[in-house]
Amino acid sequence: MFCPKCGRVMTETSDGLFYCEPGEMYLTKYLSDTFRRQFIERSEPTPEAALGVRIGGPYYCPACGRQMVEREGAIRCDVCRLNMTRYIHPLITHCPHRGASGRWEL
Repeated sequence: MFCPKCGRVMTETSDGLFYCEPGEMYLTKYLSDTFRRQFIERSEPTPEAALGVRIGGPYYCPACGRQMVEREGAIRCDVCRLNMTRYIHPLITHCPHRGASGRWEL
């Protein structure tokens, strides 16, 4: 599993949460469970979603670590073809990530 905010490999804690060490960020239980099913196991399809507004970023594919592309209000991986748009809001609001500057970033 790769960090959706920096693209680095995440570790899984004993309680099933994914953790990005460089960003000092834990994914919530909901995001950890959902990303595991949709991006790692691929046992559940990623929902097609678009917000209709510019989202910003960058964001990285949790499945392959490549930078995702924003088109027409959707965040997708050009390699895996997976859509992460539906999870941008909980990722921003519940998972702050420390940037290279040392500051917390949304």
